[in-house]
Amino acid sequence: MKFSAKIMSIIMFVALSCNAQQNYPPIPTPGRYTGSGDLAVDVPGTLDTLIRASDLIIDGTADKVLPSVRLGTIDPMSLETHSLISVNKVVRGELPEGQKSVAISEPGGSLDGYEVTVQNHTLVKSGERFILFLKPYRRLKPAKDLVGISIPMIVAGLHEKLQVDENLGMPLYIIVGSWSGKVQVDEKETVRFLPAASTILHSSDGLNVDKFVNTITDLISRMYHKPPQDYPAQVGPPPPGLHLPPAGLPQR
Repeated sequence: MKFSAKIMSIIMFVALSCNAQQNYPPIPTPGRYTGSGDLAVDVPGTLDTLIRASDLIIDGTADKVLPSVRLGTIDPMSLETHSLISVNKVVRGELPEGQKSVAISEPGGSLDGYEVTVQNHTLVKSGERFILFLKPYRRLKPAKDLVGISIPMIVAGLHEKLQVDENLGMPLYIIVGSWSGKVQVDEKETVRFLPAASTILHSSDGLNVDKFVNTITDLISRMYHKPPQDYPAQVGPPPPGLHLPPAGLPQR
């Protein structure tokens, strides 16, 4: 009987092991992987939609590219790379007083024998200059922190957590629309959108960077400046040639 019990225990152990192997995907072998990026990303096709989607717009130069990190899963596509960007000019938004750089996160990178690239997108390299359209990097909180989360709390964004680079101790930003919000500035100080950007955005290619930045600031001024609804009260006599109706009479 004892022998039979041991046999049964071995059979059950093997069965459970096989079942476990079926329930968990195999660990991918190291190598090169190419992904299409986040398909849920809304890719703006015009300059005004890029502006509306951005919390921060900067003229910046890549100062340091940090080692790639994995987001806690075995999926190679979870690799991302953080970079420190030195801010030459803030075009829109604000930075804390005295802060002269921001940290950005981009999909892809190299780690532990895995090399991950994303279609239509290349990681920044140290020394490169860009006009970057950015927004804070937020990810879904761990399941244990989502207990009791209601729909109004989700609408308010309380189910998400702002991501911070632990090495830099700085909040992370991501590029709006992936490739759309990353505008290269070459040594001649002309701008160029990445190849996958829309035809409308590519119409700005070749502009001097100062002229391009002025275009952005003019658009921001027109988009967010509201003209006064009422004219200020008239002080003193009306100018020559302007005839106002007597008080109490309706104006036509």
